[in-house]
Parts: sequence; C-alpha cells; structure tokens
Amino acid sequence: MKFFSYYKDNNLVNFSNSILKKYGLKTFHKTIPEIDNLLKNHCKIALFLFDGLGKSIVEKALPENSFLRKHFFKTISSTFPPTTVAATNAFKSGKYPAETGWLGWTFLDKKTYTSVEYFTHKNYENNEPYEYNYERFNYESIFEMIRKNNKNLVVLENYPKEISDKGDAKFDTIQNMLANVDDVLDNSENCLIYSYNLEPDRSLHKLGINHPDVLSCIKEIDKEMESFSKKHEDTLIIVFADHSHMLVEPIFYYDQKELVDSVNAIYSFDSRCANFSIKEGKTVQFLNYFEKNLKDKYVLVSKKEAIESKLFGDTEETKWLEEFIADYILISNTDYFFDRFKDAPMISQHGGGTEAENLINIFVVNEK
Repeated sequence: MKFFSYYKDNNLVNFSNSILKKYGLKTFHKTIPEIDNLLKNHCKIALFLFDGLGKSIVEKALPENSFLRKHFFKTISSTFPPTTVAATNAFKSGKYPAETGWLGWTFLDKKTYTSVEYFTHKNYENNEPYEYNYERFNYESIFEMIRKNNKNLVVLENYPKEISDKGDAKFDTIQNMLANVDDVLDNSENCLIYSYNLEPDRSLHKLGINHPDVLSCIKEIDKEMESFSKKHEDTLIIVFADHSHMLVEPIFYYDQKELVDSVNAIYSFDSRCANFSIKEGKTVQFLNYFEKNLKDKYVLVSKKEAIESKLFGDTEETKWLEEFIADYILISNTDYFFDRFKDAPMISQHGGGTEAENLINIFVVNEK
C-alpha cells in the first residue's frame, strides 16, 4: 500500500523560502518560481493562513464562483505529516519538520516513554503538565529574520488570543483579525503581515465538513476576505492553509488490547501518523496485530525507512528523527484514525497519507 507525503520543491517550506528571498535573506531550501514572481513587485503583502482550509475543504464548501475560488493561484502540498504543529512551524521557520523537531501533535520522550503535546506542554495520555526543556524547539522565524534585516519594513504577526505567547497583535473574531491588518495597511507603505486563524480546523474536527455551522464558517471567511480586499487594492493578499481535512472513522486505541500491551507508550506524532515504541520481546505481537487488524487501513514504516526516505522533509538532517522516531510508524492512507475518546470522537481529521488531507490551494488577490 502506498501513501502520499509531500511535493518536493512545491510545498509550504518552499513557499516560505520564497518570502525569505523576496526580502533579500538567504534561503534554506528551493523557492517556488511562481511565488517569487508574484512577490516581486509588491510593497504591501498580507498573508492569511486559515487552519485546515485546504484544497479538498475549499472545493467542497465553496462554489466555483466564490471569491476565493475565483482567485485560485496554485496548488502546493503541506509537509508530512500534514498537521498544524508540523506544518505551521515549517512555514514559519522555512525548514522541514526533520530540521526543527516539530514533528506532529506530540513527541515521544523516550526517557519516560511519555507522549507529550508540543503546544500545550501536557502529557497526551492524562492531560497533566509535563516538565521538559521545551526551549530545545525554539527557532528564529522567517518574520523575525525579515524584521531584523529590513529596518524600513513594518512586520506584523497577528494571532488568536488563545495563543497567548504569540505575535504582535491579538484577535478573537475574523473581523478583529482583519481590523488589526487594516490598521497596519492604512499606516504603512512597506509592510509584511502574517495572520493565523484557528478556523475552520477547530470546527471541522468537532463537526465535519458537511455540518451547516462549518459551511457557514467557511462562507464567512470567503465573504470577509472579499470585503477586506476591496479596501486594500494596493496590497497583495495571499490566502492559504497549513493542511486540509477529511471525514474519518475511529479506531478506539484503548480497545486494542493486543496493541496496547505491545507498546511502551500511547502513539506519538499524530493519530493518522502514529509513532510506536515496542516493548522488549513484543515485536512479533505488534506486527501480528498490524497484519490482522490494520494492513488494509495503515502503512507500516520502520524507523530506518522513515529516515532514509526523508519522510519528514527533504533534508539530510536526522538528529531529531533519530531521537523521536521510535520503532515503527503507522501511516493511515484510508479514512481511519486512532482515537483516545469514545465520548467525543473527531468527525474530521488530518495528519495521514492521503492527498485529500494534505494539498493546499493558494489564493491571490491584487496580483500585478
């Protein structure tokens, strides 16, 4: 069974390296020529990342004559895995997950066999705070680098209030997000603005793409972006996502007794890209469980295969992979995912090996 990982030279990392190139900084990876040309003639640039608003979601929720779809520019891929922690940090760093250590929703601390959430600093299994040297994952973002090296450029990072330690500006609604951008654009001749919005990802997980509230959310994004663009015809507006979504079916992890008994810890990385550390003497049991239950739902990838295939990025860097990849990774290329909770299973998910959850459409307004 095969799975999709990412487009080489046409992904989020290449996109962010085009932004570095625009502002005269050294790039870490190849840029995207179409993006290079797009950015070349603009002094005001506003980037909008809507979490989860990937290709399959936009094309399901919005008609072809919608504002965003009429401004389609090109399709790129996310990173692997296509999940927020890995993808947004890849875009902001200009580097692949393998280079930054941001490999998924969780990482495995092999010293204690604990799956730890990168963003929340909690034990994934019991939701308790987990002590760790999280500063290891710090990096200088492309926006910090650009700000430092372009003194006459106004650079703004614009985040939801829930992300309390991030950004220069805060918002709680899409209207407030856009108001923050209005303020900079109205008072600057040379600026770069990056706005990150938690929707529609948050709603998609709970409700799925077919729910009226999700469709309404995406249509509101389309409507607000159209109104915003009319006020700023001198600004290059780029709308994109970190990944897409797909409807999923749960495999309740704690019901899988043979699996749970064979591993040192609950899966890390992601529920559709599940990294497992196998107990001593339990490898045969783990592989037998896979053959009986998962071989038509997941692809089995060994640590060696994952590293040699550059699954987590087109780079020779392996330090983080050697540390955090355990023994085997199970990658879903169907609609199944591991779920911890029976009371509120996710309706839609991402992070696995299908194009549906990975591909991203870039939309561009006011192209010169």
